[in-house]
Amino acid sequence: MSVSGQGFAAISNVQIIFNNVTMTVVAADTTGSFNTSFTVTGATTSTDMVIAIDDYLNRAFAAFTPAVSLDQPTGIVGTSVTISGTSFSANESGIKVIFNDSQIGSTITANSVGAGT
Repeated sequence: MSVSGQGFAAISNVQIIFNNVTMTVVAADTTGSFNTSFTVTGATTSTDMVIAIDDYLNRAFAAFTPAVSLDQPTGIVGTSVTISGTSFSANESGIKVIFNDSQIGSTITANSVGAGT
């Protein structure tokens, strides 16, 4: 996941927290901005929070919501449906689609920006 921010204290450490776990600490530049990334491992809930907080307790929050969509929301039995998803890790493999407690289709590998179909 890529994270960027601005408005933090200049040259301060910014702690990046995801699901109540510190994922990385990055230094803000002279303008109080930063860019960093980390790998999201394991399952996520419907909405997870990313929190950035610096040495002076300046903080920002953002919701991380994996997105899955269907190319057609309805159909008769036997209709083929394409499922697309985003917010996976870059090149993540082994992504499964589960329907009624059973895996359908083969596993999916996300592309370089974390999307898969």
